[in-house]
Amino acid sequence: MPTVPHRILVTGAAGAVGRAVCRALGERGHAVRGFDRSPAPELADFVQGDLAESRALGGACDGVDTIIHLAANPTDAPFLERLVPDNIVGTWRVFEAAALRGVGRVIFASTLQVVDGLPREPGRSLGVDAGTACRNLYAATKVLGEEIARVYAHRHGLSTLAARIGWLPRGAYDVETLRRSPAARDIYLGRGDCGRFFCCAVEATRPAPGESAVLYATSLALGPAPFDPAPAERLIGYAARERWPEGLGELG
Repeated sequence: MPTVPHRILVTGAAGAVGRAVCRALGERGHAVRGFDRSPAPELADFVQGDLAESRALGGACDGVDTIIHLAANPTDAPFLERLVPDNIVGTWRVFEAAALRGVGRVIFASTLQVVDGLPREPGRSLGVDAGTACRNLYAATKVLGEEIARVYAHRHGLSTLAARIGWLPRGAYDVETLRRSPAARDIYLGRGDCGRFFCCAVEATRPAPGESAVLYATSLALGPAPFDPAPAERLIGYAARERWPEGLGELG
């Protein structure tokens, strides 16, 4: 158990990733508050609202020391109508609220899709410093989110971490796709590993105030690791334990 329990706001708490994260944080003894458009009846402390509602978001940030920002439109949706307000403006609102409310750390959910276009060498892991190359606008919004995190670390002294999360199945269709695609299984993120990653990200002493970091968050690959796991282990102590199909949970 952690030496000091944290008070954590999880945006997007009602989603598949959010439920896995909130469950793991609660089991570790942290005080978890959820924020989402959809209800999350399993959370005793929950604020139902939209990121565009400044009062609701600001109130949800009161008294927390860490924000895990998962809320986003998770698909390559219409850019101006959905991606800009949800993934760009919404992310800026979360970091701005964190700075105004004195929150110490913001952990931002990015995606492996930000490196989809980078060339790969067979058998070699891609480092977190390899740059980005997006193939859709959803991924592009996540690159901007990573940069917003860096700005708020530099300008406001926040500790910020962007987690490039793997593919956590959200339903039966995702599970079936993973079953049929050996390559997709290498970017798999099991529910147990997802919870462990974010617990490590909350409890680690780094990034320090004013520092930002980008890490990959995946489970174990079936073959050579396509994404370098070493930085996550060095910085926050995260080491994956699950390998497809472990960690499917209720979807398995």
